[in-house]
Amino acid sequence: MKRIWLGAAIALIIAGLGTIACALMISGFDLKQFSGDPYETKTYEITEMFFDININTTSADIEFKKAEDGIARVVCKENENCTYTVKAEGRVLQIISHDKRKWYHFFTLDFEKKTMTVYLPEQQYFKLYLGVSTGDVDIPEGFRFRSVDITGSTGHVNVSLGETESVSISRSTGDIRLTNTRAQKVKIETSTGHVNLDSVIAEKEMKIETSTGDVKLKGCDSPKISIETSTGDVTGELLSKKHFQTETSTGNVVVPGDESDEICEIKTSTGDIKMSVK
Repeated sequence: MKRIWLGAAIALIIAGLGTIACALMISGFDLKQFSGDPYETKTYEITEMFFDININTTSADIEFKKAEDGIARVVCKENENCTYTVKAEGRVLQIISHDKRKWYHFFTLDFEKKTMTVYLPEQQYFKLYLGVSTGDVDIPEGFRFRSVDITGSTGHVNVSLGETESVSISRSTGDIRLTNTRAQKVKIETSTGHVNLDSVIAEKEMKIETSTGDVKLKGCDSPKISIETSTGDVTGELLSKKHFQTETSTGNVVVPGDESDEICEIKTSTGDIKMSVK
């Protein structure tokens, strides 16, 4: 009986491979014919004034750029199953994605990269919230936000925020890079990804958590630093003396022996800890 079931399974696999081969030959081996509904680029101009920015998307790489002509606009890719609502209401720019894809749409081959470019005419804004399920986030130098909150599942984050009050970045899978930023509080969380901070100052507190990723600090500082990782190394250079409190199971620890009222607490399960003070 088992042989009969095994034979039937093998026959079905062979039939499936044969069907795929026939479809490829008919299409002339053009895989783009299996990519589903094509995307078109749409541009939304915003004429109303806004101070806060709220973006919620399911799948798109988001990049901020300076609007050289002084007109705020959002440029994104859409099709009939993936659309956006873009409007400024109550002094808040709202960008919301609408994903109407059914389960079978995810079995197509999708070769086109979904992107969104946000062009901003001003340099100073209040609150920025980015909820990006799957996609990278890129914010270059030159923009200022009073507070920044970036959340999502999969994708890299590369931002330079200048002067701000608070920064919170949380990703499940993806590297996080924060540069040239001064805030009251900085909070970074990622499950699977590296964290790289360069010239980041937190006036009150800096907190970094990652499960499987390295943490690197360069030219950073805060009177209260907390770093925790499961399987990653923690290395870096701080700008002022700290009282280091370290904990690791199977890693080497090299930190200065200076005494200070400012605390740097570092915990890792299977990683090395190597810190220095500039």
